[in-house]
Amino acid sequence: MCENYRRLLREGVTLLRRLNPTPNPAAGLYCPEAADAVDDFLRDGEIHPVQVSGLTTFEMRVGGIAPASLGQIVAAIGRCAHRVICGHRPDNSTHWFVIFNVDGQHHVADAMLMLDPAITRPAGYVQSQNFSRLRMVSGDYQVTLDDPMNLDNDIFGDGPGVQL
Repeated sequence: MCENYRRLLREGVTLLRRLNPTPNPAAGLYCPEAADAVDDFLRDGEIHPVQVSGLTTFEMRVGGIAPASLGQIVAAIGRCAHRVICGHRPDNSTHWFVIFNVDGQHHVADAMLMLDPAITRPAGYVQSQNFSRLRMVSGDYQVTLDDPMNLDNDIFGDGPGVQL
């Protein structure tokens, strides 16, 4: 299991580009799916690339999500473990990413911004992204593409999802 985490550190941006072949940080609309691709890789070691084209909506399923400080998040992530995080900015925008632990060192994997996980540490990343609040996912995290015409009141305008 630790091998997936070490592989992400070794291959860095090259692996992130395989997980998200057409990153578009300016669009910023599919970071939940990019975080899901990283989450899936760390769990099973397989590449499940982001599948996005045009206007995209998502159905999101989460075991749970709760506010947490960066200190609480780091403390909750043991060796060879990770958590999906939602960062909230003062302008009410959000961004989804993954914090993971390899041999006691915490790193950030962001398949939208394509930052090298080997040198991207949580404190600097959170500050550079101007996050004022963080929420940590617990349990299952799954994001799937949905029909953009299926509007049923979640934050992505599609499935039952999660209200943030």
